[in-house]
Amino acid sequence: MTHDRATRLTDAASLRVLAHPTRLRLLGLLRQHGPQTAAHLGDRVDEAPGTISYHLGKLASIALIEEAPGTGTDRRERWWRATSELTTWEPADALDDPATAAASTAMQRTTSSRSPPCPASGSPQPPAATAPCASPRPSWPSCAPSSRP
Repeated sequence: MTHDRATRLTDAASLRVLAHPTRLRLLGLLRQHGPQTAAHLGDRVDEAPGTISYHLGKLASIALIEEAPGTGTDRRERWWRATSELTTWEPADALDDPATAAASTAMQRTTSSRSPPCPASGSPQPPAATAPCASPRPSWPSCAPSSRP
């Protein structure tokens, strides 16, 4: 799979997967620091590798991450990498479907309540992301609602 600039989430299931704070943080770490194993990520977020593996599997199920072939020296290690630099969703698209609207709201709540604001735009930054962001649309390496022109 190629490394895309952005992935847009459009369904309730995908939004629910990413609305988990640990998964959001793991995705941010993979985007910021490149390919890593569950053990490496577990050390960074102070969680057991088994727990991290579970969350990585959930992120892989919606194609936000993928295995990074040829990265490790030990065939038993599974290295993971992000598939895009940015994840977006459009809250207005969820208005017609109650499940998607609820998942979009949960995602907005997760991204805004766990992070300090971006200095340039005032929008929330994901907890693991420290890369620069830009105004008016967030561009740090994690998630943000889309803005319509």
